[in-house]
Amino acid sequence: VSEAAVTAVELATPGLTILAALQREPHGRTVAQLDKRSDPPAPPPEAAFAERMRHRTATTAGRALYKLRQHTVEPVFGIIKEVLGFRRFSLRGLAKVPLEWELVGFAYNCHRLHLLGAALSRVCHRPTPPLDARLSPQRHGNLLQSPFLGAIFLPDPGFRNH
Repeated sequence: VSEAAVTAVELATPGLTILAALQREPHGRTVAQLDKRSDPPAPPPEAAFAERMRHRTATTAGRALYKLRQHTVEPVFGIIKEVLGFRRFSLRGLAKVPLEWELVGFAYNCHRLHLLGAALSRVCHRPTPPLDARLSPQRHGNLLQSPFLGAIFLPDPGFRNH
């Protein structure tokens, strides 16, 4: 993560604030982390980029936003890598790679729908969500989060044009 890249993206997209982890934190929480604590004081404007970025992820709001990563994109890529076994592209070239990525997305969606179908068949009298809930999905990057289907992977339509 470079200061120039973050600044360029934030200036190009008003209202966007980049949150990037600059250090790795171990899993689990310590007793000190469980205690309620106030947000750290903001660094001065002349502070180094790394210090300013650490402050963004150290605030309560920053931690809450950064934690959303585990609920959106990262589990999908983990499933694609570990369960589906996709770790590298077999095809080469800008025309072929997006096609292969769309096939991976299709395979992920089929896997997801299969698991949802198996879960639904175990529950005899599961109430169907209202139609408006099924038709009002939320989009998070390449994921479509639907109350009815869960996370469905959508390949980036602009990816093919690059």
